[in-house]
Amino acid sequence: MNRRAPVRHQPPPGETPGREPTADGLPSAQTLREVIDWLAGALLERDDHARVLLLALLSGEHVLLIGPPGTAKSALARRVHELVGGRWFERLVTRFTVPEELFGPLSLSALDEGRYERQTDAYLPTADVAFLDEVFKANSAILNALLGILNERVFDQGAQRVAVPLACLVAAANELPDDDGMRAFQDRFLFRCDVSPVADASFRTLLTLPAMQDEPPAWRFSRAVTASIDQLIGRVSLSDSLIDGLVALRANLKRCPGRDNTRPPGGGKSGLHRARWWLTATVRRKRLRGNPGTGSEGQGQCNRKHTAGRVRAVARVKWWGGPAA
Repeated sequence: MNRRAPVRHQPPPGETPGREPTADGLPSAQTLREVIDWLAGALLERDDHARVLLLALLSGEHVLLIGPPGTAKSALARRVHELVGGRWFERLVTRFTVPEELFGPLSLSALDEGRYERQTDAYLPTADVAFLDEVFKANSAILNALLGILNERVFDQGAQRVAVPLACLVAAANELPDDDGMRAFQDRFLFRCDVSPVADASFRTLLTLPAMQDEPPAWRFSRAVTASIDQLIGRVSLSDSLIDGLVALRANLKRCPGRDNTRPPGGGKSGLHRARWWLTATVRRKRLRGNPGTGSEGQGQCNRKHTAGRVRAVARVKWWGGPAA
């Protein structure tokens, strides 16, 4: 089970290790570090995946975990549910799975009245957190229904479109599909993580780990947090350096060979790995040159420091594996 003793992250030098919420009602930086530690739990080599899961949860996105069986993909998803609470839905998808297994059986009473509706209670449309294993084996009927749930948080219930409470869906697959028709569905997962088996250097630790009992998380995700984040979106601004980096990132992705940038054919560094390096190098180059549009020197230092923090945040998000930039 890739288990290990939890590692507690300490705040950077000069930062107050406060756990009180911010003035906007959001958790403090130290609280988020503790949540990341808790998500990784006693799992070996899963700290980066815990960061991605928390970031996806805070940003209202979904996560695709790609890796062989036995790499704790379902364990990570269950920990997300413990953090969020509410209803949980889990299903192993096969090519024989029918829509009723995910979205609920047809309502016979509704059919008697001429309505085509499903009994969705205890199924995916009523879940707060869900885990779908081997999601790419689903048929077209299931994938089409999932598109609306993932992208718009709505489910077609007969002639009506009803909102779903889904906070995050964690999907898993042993490998990415070769079918071009799956591209629209893959795009619904902003975060894609390679989940590899424990490295040889950690295998001895895995064999000698004692049994451990988890504590409750230091903070729990709630709808109030989502509302606070939505209100703060308008106050977020992108610096010129970051915009230049994103433009360079997009251009670099277009130049990368291979149909799928997460796993290019022939091995080697992936397109996203090279693009991340390109983004980081571009922003750092702008920082060294200074920001000509900032006015005073103090304002320029403030913007460069702000950009550096964004670069570190981008570098920590690894949805394709490999060391951080």
